[in-house]
Amino acid sequence: LMANWKSGLCRVCADPGGSSICCMAFFCPCVVFGRNMGTLSSKECMCGGEAQIATLAHLVTLFTLPIAGTFMQCFGRSAIRKKYQIPGDDCSDFACSCLCGCCTLIQEYNQIHGSIGASASGRRFGAAMTDVETSNTMDPRPE
Repeated sequence: LMANWKSGLCRVCADPGGSSICCMAFFCPCVVFGRNMGTLSSKECMCGGEAQIATLAHLVTLFTLPIAGTFMQCFGRSAIRKKYQIPGDDCSDFACSCLCGCCTLIQEYNQIHGSIGASASGRRFGAAMTDVETSNTMDPRPE
């Protein structure tokens, strides 16, 4: 059974990433790339499961040989597409990665974190990773 992407390529402020992931993908795409690749296993992608390695590799390639960064992003997109059984091909992955790299990173992020489940991914990109129990301090204490 084939599925489609959970958000469109141009829906850059869509949940679960929202505007925070949009800004991060624009100003520091290597971090978003690393987070996306960190969700894949080593069988699915060469640096899958190792977010720090993927982030560093993408950062180095973006500044030394930009086309290599595009190829890394293309291979990562292909791995995500295959993992979530989304129709497409390597040519469309390359075209998306080449023409709108930030948009593809956001779409991938939303796909991954929208599929994990509401309990784990209901948080926005920049939100704290721990659940904090809150209480209403306006209620009078029982005496």
